[in-house]
Amino acid sequence: MVLLTWSDCVYEERTVVIQISNNISQATDLMVHCKSKNDDLGAHVIPFSNTWQFHFRPNFWGTTLYFCKMVWEGETKWFDIFNAERDNPYCHLCKWSIVPTGPCRLDVDINKTSPTTGLMNTQQKLGTSIKDHMITLICYFIETVDNEANMDQNIQIEMVFKSLCKDFVGFRAKFNIGNKNLTLAQLLKELQSYELVLNDSQPHAKRNNAKSSKPTTVERKRTKKPKDLSKSKCFFCNKKGHCFKANYKEWKICLAIKDK
Repeated sequence: MVLLTWSDCVYEERTVVIQISNNISQATDLMVHCKSKNDDLGAHVIPFSNTWQFHFRPNFWGTTLYFCKMVWEGETKWFDIFNAERDNPYCHLCKWSIVPTGPCRLDVDINKTSPTTGLMNTQQKLGTSIKDHMITLICYFIETVDNEANMDQNIQIEMVFKSLCKDFVGFRAKFNIGNKNLTLAQLLKELQSYELVLNDSQPHAKRNNAKSSKPTTVERKRTKKPKDLSKSKCFFCNKKGHCFKANYKEWKICLAIKDK
């Protein structure tokens, strides 16, 4: 006879480990405060290039949720660091790297594509925001460096430029790729500013085209064809041709007859 405790029924057997690494920038500390509905893990300060971790057992119903408050450089952000609907059953060891753009989850599945291959095949699709595209690239950069690949910041910036879609051709032409003082976070800000210019210019073009193709209310009134009154019938005598004062004399006669 096997006796099961309440905790055995409520929680799964497996244990999930969450690792959070600070990869924001040198001399920048990351404050993390993670909690769930039932557990408060307290606040922890993670120095740059360091890692903090915690572990737990997901509940049986698949509703486990851990969220974290993260503070760095005066900014406060909240992230769902583990969401059972999103992460089960793939995430047993969940490695999160916190970068200036936000959290990147570093997958440890041995069957997945290598970070180098994924990096080489990543191209921005039309309609994808530059922030989402950069987060994908930065996650690959971190995994590649963790695998001890030789990839300095200038190489990373060059790969970013090669992966951009055709909308950013103008940005690539004007920008000096050899700027060695530029960080990925600074490049992201420059790209986001350029993206805003693109987004602002497109709606105006659509509105201008709409104005040129569709006449205004005044123009529509002016171009409206006059009504052919010769085919209209008089309200009083039911004859055609002098309805609505089109023929004033006949209309007056009809009106006089009606008054009698």
